[in-house]
Amino acid sequence: DTGSSSEEEPERGRGDTFPGQRSEWEEKEAEQGGFELVEARASKRLAKRDLQRNKESKRLEQEIRAKKEEEQDRLRQHREWAAATQARRDEEARKAAAATQAR
Repeated sequence: DTGSSSEEEPERGRGDTFPGQRSEWEEKEAEQGGFELVEARASKRLAKRDLQRNKESKRLEQEIRAKKEEEQDRLRQHREWAAATQARRDEEARKAAAATQAR
């Protein structure tokens, strides 16, 4: 018999040589090696997504609030400008009326 011993032994590194012990090994490694189970990773991912969604909604609310304030400021400035213009016209009209009466 000149065959190599590798023909008689299962291949190494295939991962399915001991399928019954594989799940035990994975659980043990997950607990000891610092690995997270899929459920834990999924819940962290969902929590991160919710946090990002909350941040985005707060940012949008703040942006909407800023736009409203800007619009109100523009409206206030326009009213002040219109009032100042009207006051100037009234003053000019009063001066013109006084000048015609003085003649």
